Amino acid sequence: IAQMQVTLQQVQKDVQQVQQDVQQVQRDLASMRWTQVNAAIRFHNRNNRNAVRPLHKERQGGTDPVGALPPAHMNFPENFSETVALTGNQLDQLQEFYQLQFAGPLVGDRRHALWAYISEPAVE
Repeated sequence: IAQMQVTLQQVQKDVQQVQQDVQQVQRDLASMRWTQVNAAIRFHNRNNRNAVRPLHKERQGGTDPVGALPPAHMNFPENFSETVALTGNQLDQLQEFYQLQFAGPLVGDRRHALWAYISEPAVE
């Protein structure tokens, strides 16, 4: 009986590990799905600078789920001109939402990093 209990405990641990692995695969698939959806949006944004569309969130983290769009209070830019006029605070909000860093020492650099993110093919 003792050996059966040890075996049962190991099986339970194995099942927990498999469940964790399945959950990670599901998260990865969700991220891949939204990256694919965003590919069409990036193409649109690159070719329609006067009618920019927000991307869906591709990364885990923060309070919003993968696949969400930025909330209305973030005032996602509607065109290229609005993108290059964003404030540091607005960029910070978008970074937090997307779980990314729009890198650069100056706000202008960060604006262009955001534009690259929403208009160029995703690179991982």
